[in-house]
Amino acid sequence: MTVTIDKRLISGDADEVHFIEKSCVGIESATDHVITLTTDYDQCSTTTEDRSSTVVFSNVITYEKPEAEEDTEITREYQMQLEVECCLDKSETVDGSFKPRLGKVVFSDKSTGNFDLTMKRFESESFEVEESSTVLLITDLFFGVALNSVQSVGMFIDEAWATAGPDAGSTPRHDLISDG
Repeated sequence: MTVTIDKRLISGDADEVHFIEKSCVGIESATDHVITLTTDYDQCSTTTEDRSSTVVFSNVITYEKPEAEEDTEITREYQMQLEVECCLDKSETVDGSFKPRLGKVVFSDKSTGNFDLTMKRFESESFEVEESSTVLLITDLFFGVALNSVQSVGMFIDEAWATAGPDAGSTPRHDLISDG
């Protein structure tokens, strides 16, 4: 989760701006006049909420100015708090052309989250030796699929299929997984 704040909103230093966890501070850009705060979904006291169709990661960005005003002994507490959320849809359709040896498929959900989905084909159900030979019809196929994500976000493959062309809707269609 990355949040960018206009530096003009802050009269102090970037390291005075932080997530709930005060050690997670902002970094000021030398050229763009912005302060950027970045955290993984499971760090800096970020919370996770499981809603019906989304998973929501939340945190609060805080800026406190407890020191005295310049050339005075007057202290005015100034505090700014920004609640931030990153919402990820629970269901996502990923497509791409199938080749016997498929590397990584990277997808983004409306710029709100990026995950690496890896799919590899194996010789057998032991998933020990990768396979890269030509696929013939009526042959058992064994795929290993992994999602690089935080622990609270998982993956379930509802359906997968292969087509003769790069378009997922082209025919003939050969189902690899149906109804999970």
